[in-house]
Amino acid sequence: MSAMTVERQLQLFKEYKAKVGGVPEKTLYMLCWGTNDVVQHFTIADGKTEPQYSDFMVQRASSTIQALVDLGARLVAVVGAPPVGCVPAQRIIAGGVRRQCATNRNQVALLFNRKLSQEINRLNGKFPGVKIVYIDLYSIVSDVMHRYKALGFKNGRDACCGYIGLAASVLCNFASPLCSDPPQYVFWDSYHPTERAYKLMVDEVVDRYLGFLK
Repeated sequence: MSAMTVERQLQLFKEYKAKVGGVPEKTLYMLCWGTNDVVQHFTIADGKTEPQYSDFMVQRASSTIQALVDLGARLVAVVGAPPVGCVPAQRIIAGGVRRQCATNRNQVALLFNRKLSQEINRLNGKFPGVKIVYIDLYSIVSDVMHRYKALGFKNGRDACCGYIGLAASVLCNFASPLCSDPPQYVFWDSYHPTERAYKLMVDEVVDRYLGFLK
C-alpha cells in the first residue's frame, strides 16, 4: 500500500470543505512530514545532491502551505523532520556494525529543517493575518533519545516490535516478536515511538508552542 501524496490529501480536503460547507476560521492545520522523504532519497537513485533534495522538499512543503492558505487556513503548525538517521531501521541499514545513527540521513533532515524554517518566516511576511508556526521536532526527539535513562526508559535505540527491528506499521502484528515491557522502550517499531515516548514528545510540543498557536 503506497502512501497518500500531499496533493491527494489537499484534493480530499477540498472535497470535504465542499461537502460540509466550510471550516471554522480558527481551525488549526498541522502538517507533519520529512521521515519518508529523507529515507526515499537514500533508497531511490533520484539524481539529486543532498542540498538539491532538501530544496525540493522545502518547495513541496511551501506549495502545500500556500495551497492551504488559499483554501482559508489562518493557523498552520508545520512540523520539521526528526533525526531520521536514528530510528531503528536506519541504524540497522546504514549505521554500521555498531548501529550508530546514520549521519547522512540526519544531515539532510537538519538541512531541510533549516531551510523550511526560513521559508516559513518568508511566508509569514507574505500572508498578513495568517500565522504559520515551525515546530522543531528534531530537537525534541533527540532529547528523548539521548536522555532516555533519565526519563525512565531502558532502551533508547532498538525497536520493541519486529524481527531484528525491521518492522513498521502493519508488519508489527500478532505474529511479531515483542519486547517484554514496551513502556521501557523509546521506539515501538522500526520508525515510530512507543505510546509513552510519544506522550513525552507531545507534551514538550504543547509546552514549547501552545502559546504561539493560540
